[in-house]
Amino acid sequence: FEFTPGETIDSNVAEDATSADILTAVTNGLYNIEPDATPPYVTDFTPPDDSTNRPITQNVSFRLRDDQTGVDLSSVTVRVEDTEYSLAGPVSFIYSGDPNNYLITVDAPLFSYLQTVDVFVDAQDSEGNTMSTFSSSFVTMEEPVNAAPVLAPIADYEVDVNTTLSFLVNATD
Repeated sequence: FEFTPGETIDSNVAEDATSADILTAVTNGLYNIEPDATPPYVTDFTPPDDSTNRPITQNVSFRLRDDQTGVDLSSVTVRVEDTEYSLAGPVSFIYSGDPNNYLITVDAPLFSYLQTVDVFVDAQDSEGNTMSTFSSSFVTMEEPVNAAPVLAPIADYEVDVNTTLSFLVNATD
């Protein structure tokens, strides 16, 4: 709707089942239409802020919500360390949902062990309300200590007492 201050607009409110105008007796109405002044916001961020011991293959996901006009998806940027993800590319994020509730997933690169990973999210809604930059960080796990190799079972064999047995074992890291 486009409203001009002082303009008179005829409105009809119809019953769903019969399409009958249910406000025929109303002669005047005053409607106060509030503009959208609230920016989008982030919820359900994974991994949680300040979490530790995260896998080095950790992806980042979160919900980007807007309660009124909806998120302008073309405005969304997600920076994970030095890489920026956006629909304009060259690297993009994965999304699903609708403008009031998008699920955004960043298929992040392999991180280093014990790396502090910083993530920043920026967006605006379709009215141009820009959110404050959302930031979060997490720390990846320590490098695993080498473990002794596990030998695969071998078939049962019968051997005579005092027979010398020899095994060839190969292992790699």
